Amino acid sequence: MVLDVINAIAGFMTAIGVILVFVQMHTGARKDRQNFEDGFVKEYRELIAALPMYALLGKSPLTPLTDSDLLPFYRYFDLCNQQAFMFEKNRIGEEVWADWLDGIKDNLSMPAFAEAWRVIKDQRNDSFSELRRLESKGFRF
Repeated sequence: MVLDVINAIAGFMTAIGVILVFVQMHTGARKDRQNFEDGFVKEYRELIAALPMYALLGKSPLTPLTDSDLLPFYRYFDLCNQQAFMFEKNRIGEEVWADWLDGIKDNLSMPAFAEAWRVIKDQRNDSFSELRRLESKGFRF
């Protein structure tokens, strides 16, 4: 009788332990994903700081874009492409991706971003496949 009670308690404690391990693993995975996504946000802020002000204000470039003008745009498009790739690999959450996708769509609708994207994608047919796919789908996922 006492042995049955001890076994029941041991079984109950094992079940509680399994549940706690599961919760801890789930919480850790969520925290890891959040840290991963935060790394992209930090990189985005650094890239945006390097872009010309006219682009951020939604204005057209005053002169044709030079290679040095295109470099920060190229880095931004590369980041967007990486974000899309990581979403496809389930490394980015849907809610975060929806926000990022809206931002990508909004930025690419601005004249300087659109012009830089046109120039870069025409010169690099072999690059930015995820971003090209998003564009072809009207920036929907």
